[in-house]
Amino acid sequence: MREELLRGIADNPEDVASWLAYADWLQQEDAPRGELIALDVALETADDKAPLEARRRELIAQRGAALLGDTFSKFVAEGYGSIRWRRGFIDRLSYDGRQLRHKRAVGWLVHVICDDFPEPFMFMRVLSLPQTDIASIQPLHRFTHLVELDLDETNVNDVSELVVFEKLKKLSIYGCPVPAEQIKKLRTARPELDIVYSIPGR
Repeated sequence: MREELLRGIADNPEDVASWLAYADWLQQEDAPRGELIALDVALETADDKAPLEARRRELIAQRGAALLGDTFSKFVAEGYGSIRWRRGFIDRLSYDGRQLRHKRAVGWLVHVICDDFPEPFMFMRVLSLPQTDIASIQPLHRFTHLVELDLDETNVNDVSELVVFEKLKKLSIYGCPVPAEQIKKLRTARPELDIVYSIPGR
């Protein structure tokens, strides 16, 4: 049942009815994400948002570990990086190292969102990891809904696999050691993709 409901959302992510059907099923299973989805959907059209927002904050504070996993809920609570919610899931995740004098170590974070507790990120559309030590995009393949990806000034040197990210509209790889020929091939394969980059050595 769960997989069928999630497939309905993935096939038509703008269909509110699909989201609410999944929310109802989750609430029957006593999963807090069900109420969060319902709250987020209600907030999209509510005239009086205050009580909904108050309940939403309370739910996230009380059930953060169930919604985000133990490690990531602490990451959020302690103010590392930033997130944006949409319909009960993480829509945007930003972990920016540009204010530091060294690249932020991001291996642990990639492990958390890809392997440890990936559920909250299954519909993520924006991922921003500038000035971090991420070196490979391979672990990001599970994020099939990505629309924007910011990898500025990271160690990524191969973006050829991004051709399979069908929904990706903007890629920022400024300051990355990606060969110009690879960027040219990606542009040819995905002409609609907006790529921000610099040519190494220039």
